[in-house]
Amino acid sequence: MLKNLRKNNNIFKILFVIVLFLVIIILSFNFVNLFLIIDQKEINTSFIASDHAGFDLNPNELTFGMVPVGQGSVRGLFITNDFDKKVKVILKSRGEISDFLIVSENSFYLKPNEEKKIEFSILLPQDLEFKKYKGKIEVIFKRA
Repeated sequence: MLKNLRKNNNIFKILFVIVLFLVIIILSFNFVNLFLIIDQKEINTSFIASDHAGFDLNPNELTFGMVPVGQGSVRGLFITNDFDKKVKVILKSRGEISDFLIVSENSFYLKPNEEKKIEFSILLPQDLEFKKYKGKIEVIFKRA
């Protein structure tokens, strides 16, 4: 019985060390990311799947308006580095629009005061349900 207790105690110690190691790795990754990220912005984005086209030129969101199913639409967005150092820009999409969104470039570098135009395209399948699809584009500025 004493032998089994020692064996179980050793297994517990090994599992504890493994869990502790994993926690340290996860915390280290989050700590490094915390200091690498300079700024984050979210941009609301949407389109309406329809049987005809219609424009929505909302200046505060990336909207595609009404897009006929089986067709597509393109919108441009200028991203500017307002920081005094070179940054890496990462673009991520979330929400139901992500399945249809194509980004011309989702990771790139910008020098201070440099601006870059990124194109966002959507291509809708022929059998898509008529409704409004929403999502967000996350713009992350990291230290280069």
